[in-house]
Amino acid sequence: MRASTDFHRVHDHGRRFRTGCLTLVAAPGAAASSRVGLSVGRAVGGAVERNRVKRWIREAVRRDLSGLAGTWDVVVIASPRALEAGAQGIADTIRRGFARIGEAGS
Repeated sequence: MRASTDFHRVHDHGRRFRTGCLTLVAAPGAAASSRVGLSVGRAVGGAVERNRVKRWIREAVRRDLSGLAGTWDVVVIASPRALEAGAQGIADTIRRGFARIGEAGS
């Protein structure tokens, strides 16, 4: 997702799932496939740290998006603890979060 209107719709009408160092906000999607948007604020760190966290999140989403049951629009919000969690911690958190979203949609 890239459009701010999509982010606002998910924030306004979505359900929050707090999982470790990330918060996932999910709303049923209208597109043909699930879409994911990222939000990594300055509290996470400087530009280098924020970009590193974004790369870790993108890779985790790429690996596990097929495991997300149904069609969803998901906004992933990183907390400052995401940098400490590392790539593997974020991947585990994304996997758990997608499982929770799938369970809630059933």
